[in-house]
Amino acid sequence: MSKHHSPHDAKRKRSQHQQHRQRLDKLQQEEITYAQNITAGMQSHLSPPEPPPQPSPAVACDPSTPLNVLWEFAREYPNLRYWIVANPTATPEILEFIAQQGGPGVAYGLGILLESLEFDTSKRTNTNTLLGHPA
Repeated sequence: MSKHHSPHDAKRKRSQHQQHRQRLDKLQQEEITYAQNITAGMQSHLSPPEPPPQPSPAVACDPSTPLNVLWEFAREYPNLRYWIVANPTATPEILEFIAQQGGPGVAYGLGILLESLEFDTSKRTNTNTLLGHPA
């Protein structure tokens, strides 16, 4: 007995084959993505860490310099203390430490900072007085 294949059977087999091929393609793409993610994760762990910022006046007065780096500079590099005073993100604690430790230009830098704060305060007081607000 011979099997008779109808056009409907051939069409059904082609459809099944296409579905099977699509599932295989999808699985293959998922495997590729998974492998890429693992490789990227391994590379991030295998890559050396970023080098610490090099001590320089530009880094010492840069507002984006992390506070722990400013502290390290303040402790280890007296010649950078003047520049840390100019950093708008320097905390009162680090400024107090710098004032106590001193260094080249520190007194001058702190004097300028305090003068600018006094000027800003007196400017606000004068503006409030002119506007009729209490100081």
